[in-house]
Order: sequence, then structure tokens, then C-alpha cells
Amino acid sequence: MILTERLILRPARMEDLDDLHRVMSDPRAMRYWSHAAHAGTERTLRYLTGMVASVPEAEEYMVELRAAPGRVIGKAGCWRRDEVGYIFHPDVWGNGYAFEAMATILPRAFARFPDLAAITADCDPRNAASLRLLERLGFVRTGSAENTFEVEGVWTGSVFLSLPRARSAGSTA
Repeated sequence: MILTERLILRPARMEDLDDLHRVMSDPRAMRYWSHAAHAGTERTLRYLTGMVASVPEAEEYMVELRAAPGRVIGKAGCWRRDEVGYIFHPDVWGNGYAFEAMATILPRAFARFPDLAAITADCDPRNAASLRLLERLGFVRTGSAENTFEVEGVWTGSVFLSLPRARSAGSTA
């Protein structure tokens, strides 16, 4: 478990199903995700099962508020050792929680994986808030592509970003 000024970051547990489903079933939260909002808990259960199984290998965390522990408001981290992902319930957007979580997690990921030259991100180009967040964290745009994801019959593109180890906050390289 990691404590920041306002957050509790901890590994995923199967008991997180209802809270994670609350996030992943919200169409606003899932608008720029690589698949549609979860209609039922079965899909969220499969997703969570994968998260729990990857705990030893991933630098990915469930996020709770220190002021209201016990309720997951989102998840953040490196879902693969070299690619970030984060999602928060819309009720908590605009409070800087994603930045606080990721600014804590990124240096830990570089420290945990000393051979990692960079951490990447794949962002929907329509997601201006996420692009701003990634750039504020030090990510730089490295390219883009059209028609990388199809969600409910709508194709969208990707903006690719990279955070080289040398640019990472707290990097010792």
C-alpha cells in the first residue's frame, strides 16, 4: 500500500468488484476507453480477475481517497510494465487525483524495472484532459494512428506518447 497526500494506492482485490464496476459501467468514464462501458458485472469480473492475477508483475493500483477509505474511485498505474493506464469515476474528475497517483507510480515503475528505457501511453486523440495529464507528467508525443480502436461501431485513432526514464520525475538516471 502507498499513501500520498490524499490517496491510498493498493493492489487490486476481488472485493473491489462492485466499486470497479461502478467506474467501468459508467459511459462517461469509458468514453475514451478501448471498449464500451461494462453492461454487467461479468465483464468487470473478468477484468478484475486479470488485474488481481497480474499484481506481482504490474505496477498498477486501485485508488481510494484517504478521507473516505474503503471505496475505490479508480485505478492507475502500469497495466503492463511499460504502458500506463488509468480510469476514475466521473464524480471525482477535476481534483488532480490522476496526476497525484501517476506522479507517485511512475518513479516506482522505473525503480522496479531498471532495464525499462521508457513508459508509453496510447491515448484517444479526443481525450484532451488525458493528453494534458500525460504531458504534465513529462510524456512526449511520439506519433499517431487512425482507426486503432473500434468501440460499438465507431472507429477512433490513437496518440502515442512516451516518458523516457531520463524525463521521469524522481529518476536517478
